[in-house]
Amino acid sequence: MTNDTATLQDLLHSTCPPVISKKKRNYTVFHHLLYHHPNRHRTAGCCLNVHQRTKGGHAKKRLRTELKENLNVNFYEFRCRDHHPLHLAVQTGCHHIIPDLVKRGAKVNDRAKTGQTALHLASEILNQQAIKLLLQCGANVNLATAGAKETALHLAVWSSSCKAGIILAAGGKCVELLLLNGANVHMKNWEGQEAIHSACRNGREDIINLLLNYGADANSLTQQEESPLFLFLQKSINLRKAEVMKKLLSLSYPLKLTDYKGHLPEALYLPHCKRLKDKLIQVSFEVLSLQDICKFNIRKIYGGNTKCRLKGIIPTRLWNSIYIHQEFSYAAKVSL
Repeated sequence: MTNDTATLQDLLHSTCPPVISKKKRNYTVFHHLLYHHPNRHRTAGCCLNVHQRTKGGHAKKRLRTELKENLNVNFYEFRCRDHHPLHLAVQTGCHHIIPDLVKRGAKVNDRAKTGQTALHLASEILNQQAIKLLLQCGANVNLATAGAKETALHLAVWSSSCKAGIILAAGGKCVELLLLNGANVHMKNWEGQEAIHSACRNGREDIINLLLNYGADANSLTQQEESPLFLFLQKSINLRKAEVMKKLLSLSYPLKLTDYKGHLPEALYLPHCKRLKDKLIQVSFEVLSLQDICKFNIRKIYGGNTKCRLKGIIPTRLWNSIYIHQEFSYAAKVSL
C-alpha cells in the first residue's frame, strides 16, 4: 500500500461505516469521499451552527486537495461501473469539484445507465450551482435522455411545477439559467410534450410566463393532441388563475379544447364550470377574419421578449391592437 493510499484510508476510517451496502462494495476511495462529504445543496435551507459550517468547509477543502494531489481517478472504470464521477458529484452535493473533474478527464456529456447526463440529474434535483458549473464546462443543454427523450429543460420544469416545487416556489432560477444558455423550448419528449405542457398541467404561473417569453408555442400539440390550454384546464385548481388562462387564450389559435378522442378537459365537466365550458365551446366555432388571423400569427412570431422589436417599425395603433387591446383574441371574448 502506498503512502498516498494509506493517507486516504486514514481519512476514511472515521467516516466510512464498517459494513458497506452491497450497492457500494465496489466503490473506490473517491466514491466514499463523495458519499460522506456534507451535502450543502440538500441542507441549503437549514440553519447550520458554527461547528457544522466549519466542518463542512474543512471537508470541502480536503476533498478538493485529495482530488488534485492524491487520487488517481480512473474515468474508464467509472463509466463501466456506471459510477460516473460528475453524476456522483451532483448527487452528493459536491458540485464545487465539477471543474476539477472535467480538467482531469471526466466527460461532461457522459450518460449514466438511466440515459441521463450530469446536467439532466442536476436539472431534475434543481441544483442551480451544479447546472451553472456544468454549462460553463461545456455541457450540451439540449441533449435528450435515451428513453423518455427529455431534455434538461423538461426535467427542470417538471420538478419546478410539481406540488413541492409550487409550494416552495423552487426551480425558477434553474429554468431561467437553462433558457439563457440556449435551451430549446420546442423540443418534445416521447409523448410529444414540450416543457410548456408540463408547466401548464401543474399551473406554475411564473414558469409558464417564463417559457412563453422565450418563445414557447401555446398551440403546440402532444401525440394525444392536447394543447397547453387543454392540460391547464385539466385541474380545477388552475381555474382560479385567471391571468394565466387569459394569456393562454390570447395566444391560442385555433382554440383546441379537446384531445384526440374528442374529450374536453376534466375541470370543465364540473357543475360550477358549465358557463365557462359553454362560452369556450361557443367561441371555438367562431370564424375569424383574415386580419385577426394575421394578428395571431404576428403574436406567434414576435411574442414574448421579441415583441418590442416591432415598436417603431409598425404603426403604434396597430402594435397596441396586437399586444395590448387584443379585441381579436379569445381572452377578450370569454369573461373569467
